[in-house]
Amino acid sequence: MIKYKDFVIFDRYVASNIICQCGLLEKEIVGGYIHIPGSVPEFDENKANMLRHAKFDLANWIYTTEHHDLGIPVPDVTVYLDLNPDTAFELLKARAEEDSRTIDVRENLENQILFYKSFQFVDRIYPDLY
Repeated sequence: MIKYKDFVIFDRYVASNIICQCGLLEKEIVGGYIHIPGSVPEFDENKANMLRHAKFDLANWIYTTEHHDLGIPVPDVTVYLDLNPDTAFELLKARAEEDSRTIDVRENLENQILFYKSFQFVDRIYPDLY
């Protein structure tokens, strides 16, 4: 827990960048395929291995670039909320309606699912990173 501090700064920039870019990478490599529960996807072990390695390399590159090369400080603590992609999408749509705007191309449901899966991947390979 955060105990008496003078200030707390919330910055999701680097972690969000890693998660979103790894999700978009999956879309590129797998072709935007989203597994629908109950369906039987065609499993391509070569693509799966390539995706794991590509995500790992991309996550490392972003982390190194942001924190080491650009000097963005590594946060002491990061808290993630486990939000179902369907719920996230509904909240994004509601906010867009309130603001009389359309949702951003990256805010669609397909991307929300990819970002959610990407977070789970990043959390497994870097459990203590953020």
